[in-house]
Amino acid sequence: MAFFIVLTLFTSAKQFVGEPISCWCPAQFKKFHVAYANAYCWIKNTYLVPFEETLPVEHDDRNQREIMYYQWVPVIFAFQAFMFFLPRMFWKHWNGYSGFDLKKVLKIAEDAAYESPDDRSEKIGHLAVFIDRWIAVRDCIVSKTKTLTKIKEYIANGGFHHGNFMSVFYLITDFLYFANSLGQIFLLEAILGNRFLYVGPDFLKLMFESKKWEDMARFPLVTYCDFDIRQLSNLQRWTVQCSLPVNLFNEKLFVVVWFLLFGMTLINGIHLIWNIITFCLPWRQHEYVNKYLTISKPKHYSSIEDVRQKDLVDKFTTHYLKRDGIFVIWMVSANTSQVLASELVHTLWVNYCQKPAIQTYINLQDGERQC
Repeated sequence: MAFFIVLTLFTSAKQFVGEPISCWCPAQFKKFHVAYANAYCWIKNTYLVPFEETLPVEHDDRNQREIMYYQWVPVIFAFQAFMFFLPRMFWKHWNGYSGFDLKKVLKIAEDAAYESPDDRSEKIGHLAVFIDRWIAVRDCIVSKTKTLTKIKEYIANGGFHHGNFMSVFYLITDFLYFANSLGQIFLLEAILGNRFLYVGPDFLKLMFESKKWEDMARFPLVTYCDFDIRQLSNLQRWTVQCSLPVNLFNEKLFVVVWFLLFGMTLINGIHLIWNIITFCLPWRQHEYVNKYLTISKPKHYSSIEDVRQKDLVDKFTTHYLKRDGIFVIWMVSANTSQVLASELVHTLWVNYCQKPAIQTYINLQDGERQC
């Protein structure tokens, strides 16, 4: 987003500081006539006719060759910056409804990473207690009657109380970033109308063939402009040849923008697919939690995989943490370190195993254990 804001300021400076267009006017034109021609041709659009071709006689043919984008380049870049800000606004808005201040939690985790071992363990303990209470509130459904409770539970199965809220909206935000970068490529194709989709490949082809930038012919430097001047009762049409030095910069900027959007689309697409696999496949969640439990080796967890341990880890992952809890751990790992995430999982596991219901389950004999 900051990149497009810089482009907006740069292109605006090129338009309003200096002369973005300069027209070759007849000798009888005085200085103020030339200034009028330049201003008129800048706001009215110009049209492109290659030097190898003759100027069309019909004005409709000339209008079909009009170039209508160069005045709006700063607005285009500003709009792109705003579009890249929308997914962030979407995430900040909907994440607030989860009841979990993820930004503050990550700040606490980040501060704990630089503390002494004792202070870090204390802060991680407070963080684990907060997450445990948030999970309790998340899973609590209370109604006046059993029927209303069942209805709420049924509605909640795909939403907040089912532990999917943050992870689902994070995936939607990921998709918005991907759709945003991909959609802007096609948006620029529609606005510019100069085969913008192929700017990158054509540029690379020119570089390999050692040709000049001007050979791309997408942002013409020389165009033509028609305007009428009324003198008393006579109406006279003039055709002047104009140069657009601003297009010299626009061409290079849009080549950079093409590679930027293409790269962002590729990265966002891979990131979206990876997150879908991570959050939607249960075995990936179990594998992620098991990794940290294997590293920390907390109480009631053994490296030997037996049926009871698998069942307990499944309850911890699927019924306790759920997707949102694993998402929080993943965010802590991504924004701080895996060491801190491992210690957080360790503390959450210890607290989970100390719950009366889980203690009863752990103490059951194999023959008494319920399925």
